[in-house]
Amino acid sequence: MLRSKGLATVVEAVSLARAQEPQIELELWGTPDPGNPTSYTVDELNQLTTIDGVAWMGKAPDIATVWERTDIAILLSESEGMPRALMEAAGYGIPMIATNVPGCRSVVRDGVDGFLVPLNDPVAAAEAIVRLARDPASRNHMGRMARQQFDERFSRDAVVPKILEIYSRLITNRENATLVQLPCDHGSQPILS
Repeated sequence: MLRSKGLATVVEAVSLARAQEPQIELELWGTPDPGNPTSYTVDELNQLTTIDGVAWMGKAPDIATVWERTDIAILLSESEGMPRALMEAAGYGIPMIATNVPGCRSVVRDGVDGFLVPLNDPVAAAEAIVRLARDPASRNHMGRMARQQFDERFSRDAVVPKILEIYSRLITNRENATLVQLPCDHGSQPILS
């Protein structure tokens, strides 16, 4: 529940979307991180639940519970490495809305399995939410495309062979490497080249 994940923008986008489609509801899953100064507090999260259509659910009993209840996954983060939440959503066949930033762009293909929206743009996010809310066929199609991409890129069957290939190359390169002695402040240590 960090500010950098775009929660304020998501809440604003959902409020704008509800003006057009009142049945839209936002569930916020997660708990505050008291050790992180950018985390929302319990009081702040409780305050968000006073907004129509917003519910803070707290800690999820398990990730399947979250995704089985979800029609659209939204991550309007300022920046991401490789967003686990979006990969999970794709694995569950959920269409996604995310900010057009590195990391999110690695998972969400705009117009294929979700929508990429500009950073800090609740109006664009609301438009994407309404578009998916009004079109179950597109939502289902994008969800299938998300699952297909997950299977091809992020599933165990896709990832494990790639990891094994990397380890194999590293072992082969180490066996073919020569030792070079370079002086260091703490003495001379062998360095692989």
